[in-house]
Amino acid sequence: MEPVGKTSSSVGPSRGGDLPGVRPPVGDANAPLPASGPGNSSAPLHQTNGSPPKLLHILHVEDDPFVARLMRECLAQSEHQPFAVQTAASLAQGLGLLAAGPFDVLLLDLSLPDSRGLDTVVRVRRHSPGLPIVVLSGHEDEHMALATLKMGAQDYLVKGQTDSRAIVRAIRYAIDRKRADDALAREQELLHSLLDSIPDRIYFKDATSRFVRVNRSMASKFGLPQPEGAVGKSDFDFHPARDAQEFYADEQRMLQTGQPIINKVERQTAADGSDAWASVTKVVMRNREGDATGLIGISRDITDLMQLKASLDQERSLLRSLVDHLPDYIYVQDEAGRFLLANKAFCELVKVASADEIIGKTAVALLPAPLGAELLAEGLQVVRSGTSIISREEQCRLTTEEDCWLSTTKVPLRDANGMVGGVVTISHDITQRRRANRQLQSYNEELQRTNAALKDVQLQLMHAERLQSVGRLAAGVAHEVKNPLAVLRMGVDFFLNLDLPGETSGAAWMVLEDMQSAIRRADTIIMGMLNFSAPGELQLMPVNVDEFVDQALALVRHELNANNYVVERIPAPIPAYALLDTQKFDQVLVNLLTNAFHAMPDGGTLTLRTIVRTVTAEEHHHEAGSRQGARFRTGEEVIEIQIDDTGSGIPPEKLDKIFDPFFTTKETGKGTGLGLTVARKIVELHEGILTLANRPDGGVRCALIFKPTKERT
Repeated sequence: MEPVGKTSSSVGPSRGGDLPGVRPPVGDANAPLPASGPGNSSAPLHQTNGSPPKLLHILHVEDDPFVARLMRECLAQSEHQPFAVQTAASLAQGLGLLAAGPFDVLLLDLSLPDSRGLDTVVRVRRHSPGLPIVVLSGHEDEHMALATLKMGAQDYLVKGQTDSRAIVRAIRYAIDRKRADDALAREQELLHSLLDSIPDRIYFKDATSRFVRVNRSMASKFGLPQPEGAVGKSDFDFHPARDAQEFYADEQRMLQTGQPIINKVERQTAADGSDAWASVTKVVMRNREGDATGLIGISRDITDLMQLKASLDQERSLLRSLVDHLPDYIYVQDEAGRFLLANKAFCELVKVASADEIIGKTAVALLPAPLGAELLAEGLQVVRSGTSIISREEQCRLTTEEDCWLSTTKVPLRDANGMVGGVVTISHDITQRRRANRQLQSYNEELQRTNAALKDVQLQLMHAERLQSVGRLAAGVAHEVKNPLAVLRMGVDFFLNLDLPGETSGAAWMVLEDMQSAIRRADTIIMGMLNFSAPGELQLMPVNVDEFVDQALALVRHELNANNYVVERIPAPIPAYALLDTQKFDQVLVNLLTNAFHAMPDGGTLTLRTIVRTVTAEEHHHEAGSRQGARFRTGEEVIEIQIDDTGSGIPPEKLDKIFDPFFTTKETGKGTGLGLTVARKIVELHEGILTLANRPDGGVRCALIFKPTKERT
């Protein structure tokens, strides 16, 4: 047995008749004890609903069987708290029992056959860290007692200095103290976890503003590997002197006045010399007497937020500057029609000094009736419907000028969720544009009149040119007219020198017929010359082109019936109309159809096709031989009549001459050489183009191209 010594839980020396190691009970040692689950100090030691107290399981590790028996007898004397006591004579046996079954409290001797001293407590705590331990020692050793308590024991009793009541009380206190220790440990663990995981910088300082504790985030800001490196230091060790002095002054003033610092935005200097920003909250720490002992601080890095705010402020300033310097009238209203923003141009328009006089008001309060009510209603309608008004041209109602026009756009103002919360209005002054449009329209009308006059002059010039052409063509005309006149002259001579008996009357008639045929040919040539030199003024009217082509085809039906021709007619997909002089254009089509028939003396296929198409870039050219500019623009819609024959075609060397006056590829007596020349002039008067070209698969394609019209008959 160990020597008896005095501890804080001893109750005095042994009395006569006391058993060694345990004294008889003093006072009410049988008061109900709170129950505890095995190894769990959080369960109550007694029942509160009137049921019997829970049985407490006690493991007593004691190598002296006499002391162990006395302990069981001592605990058996408790009437209100039942105990179940098991005894182990060695530490190894005790650890085995702890592993096999649950216990509420361990009564541990420090002098065992297989373990002695503080190592015994260490081994038990390592094996069962949650079990309350009461040390029963024969030594009255204060240092030993304190050491066992630091290692996790809940009490230290000296054998021979303790009675049954003290033991029961020690068991109760051990369970309660273990419960409190575990709760405190959990709270400390949670606090440490919170401090180390939270991104905010948390620190504790004493009354002299020296750090008592910092969390990992704060240590990281200071560049310390561990938070303990900041203990005992101050802001002067980590911040520039100017910043540290400001922090110190704020904290000392707070400790004197007791007024906390809440969400103060502090500008700090980062380690790289750049500016950093923090939102700081500091409160005073006080002891139980209410005296200020230090402070707790929480610092949140808001550098990114401040930089974003500065960027937004800059953008807002730029936007405001842009809006104020735009000449357009710009204003924003909320869902109730109250002005939220107005630029300088709008303020000047409504004759107020600044936007401050407008903000919060409606158009009704700002503008005279009924204009204010109308503008308010327009804005509210956009808010309700969510539909924009885009570039609506209207006369300005906010000025006394009569000739003032605006192009107004109103669009809904939506939030991040797409909900309409107002309306944005932008009005652009288009007065000058409308004036320019009117002036342009006037110029256009004048240009049209000038163009009409130019057309008249052109007709006159063309007429004069044709008169000159008649002179140039005199030699050809003389050649063509000379032969018929010679025949007439020989016929006259014949009748003068011939004595016509009755049997010669038949010959006389033959001569007369030849003279008549020659005279008709001369008449045809003369008429062609007249048509070429003076086509006359056009009488235009809207005509269905396909119907007009069919009518022209009907005029040459006798040619179709007299020869073996096949006609393929391909009309336009939809009716196409053009402004034509029907008499003159009919002359063109009949001439071109007749030429096609003459090109196929042995019969063939005649194809008439009507096409509505757009002009391509390759076609955008000046017509060869024409004094006019390009007649059609690229992409412009035109009507094209194609007349294809399957004849022998035109010799390539003669293609450039086919429109020359009196040039023909027909045999003598079949053509005058003026048909295509007159046809081309008529088409040009219709502002069209007439082309002839050999087809790759044989024959000739004649194309008439002219503009369509929207007019209808």
